[in-house]
Amino acid sequence: MKQGAEATAIITAALPPSSSCLRIVTYNIWFTGYKAEARMKAISAIIQACVPDVIMLQEVTSALYGVLADSAWFDNYVASSEPDTLPEWMECCNVLLLKKATFSDISPFRFKLFPNSNMGRGLLFGTAEAFGTRFCFVDTHLESPMWSSEHYMFYREREAQLENALEFLEENFGRNGVEVVFGGDLNWIDAEQGPLALPPGWMDPWPMLRAHDPGFTYDASANRMLGGWNPHRSRLDRFCLRLHAWDADRIAMEGRSAIPDAFVLDYTDIRTGQHLPILPSDHFGLLLQLRQRTQGGPAPANPIPKSPYEYLQKRGELRG
Repeated sequence: MKQGAEATAIITAALPPSSSCLRIVTYNIWFTGYKAEARMKAISAIIQACVPDVIMLQEVTSALYGVLADSAWFDNYVASSEPDTLPEWMECCNVLLLKKATFSDISPFRFKLFPNSNMGRGLLFGTAEAFGTRFCFVDTHLESPMWSSEHYMFYREREAQLENALEFLEENFGRNGVEVVFGGDLNWIDAEQGPLALPPGWMDPWPMLRAHDPGFTYDASANRMLGGWNPHRSRLDRFCLRLHAWDADRIAMEGRSAIPDAFVLDYTDIRTGQHLPILPSDHFGLLLQLRQRTQGGPAPANPIPKSPYEYLQKRGELRG
C-alpha cells in the first residue's frame, strides 16, 4: 500500500516517535484468508506509521507472511522463522521482528512450548542490546477460547500458561536485570477470569497509562466488520513488563478504522442491514512506547549472560 490518503485513513493513533524511546507493536492479524491481501496491506501501513523497533505478530500463516514480507519496511528487521517451517498440524504461528538499526547482539530466536497446550502455543523470544541495555522481547498467544461452547473456554489452561510464562521469564531474565517486554494475545477475559494478577516487579501498562479506558482490543461493538453477531468485548491483547531502568511512557490502540472502499459482501450488519466494512483484523493492535529513565540505567544485580540459552537447551525447555 502506498503511503498517502489511503494509508492515513486506516491509521488511528500512531504516536510521534522519539529517539530516546523504544516502540513495540503487538498485533493479532487474524489467520483467515478472507480479504487477506487488503487487510495485510492495511496492517503493513499501520506498522510503517508506528515506526516500531519491535513487532510482535500472532496468527501468521504462510500466505499472510508473504504479503507482509513484501512491505518496504520488512527488510529493516531481523525476523523469526517463517510459518512454512511449522509442522503441518500448526495452521499459524507468532512472528517476532527486531529492527536492525536499533539493536545489536541479537540472539537467535527461541520457542518454548507450553506443556499444557493443545494448540501449539508457547513463548517466542529473543534478547538484544540497545541504549546500553539488555532486553528480552517475548511474543505469545495463549490458548484460544472456543466461543461456541462453555466447555472449551480454556480458562484454566490460560491461567497455567501465564503462570508458566512469568515464572520462566522472571527466573531467567527479570531477576538478572534484563528488561523484559512480554506481549501478545493473552486471550484474557476479565469478566470471567478476574483481573490479571502479576507478580511483584511486573506491570500492565494499559491501566497505568489509560486508567479510564477499558482497552478492549477485541470489541464486536466497535469493530464493525464483526457485524454485531458476537457481543464479546475484552482486553485480550496486552503487554506485561518487567522493567529496571526503563518506564512505560505511552500506549495506544491501532487499526480501529475501516479500510476504504472494502466491504464484506456476503454478510450484513444485523443492526443496520448494511454490508460490513473490512477492518485490518478482528483484533485491534497495540503500540507501546518505553522511555529510559537515565542514560545507561542502574547496573544489574547479577551479570547478564550473553547467551542464556545453553543450559535451558540442556534441560530440554527450548526448541527451534
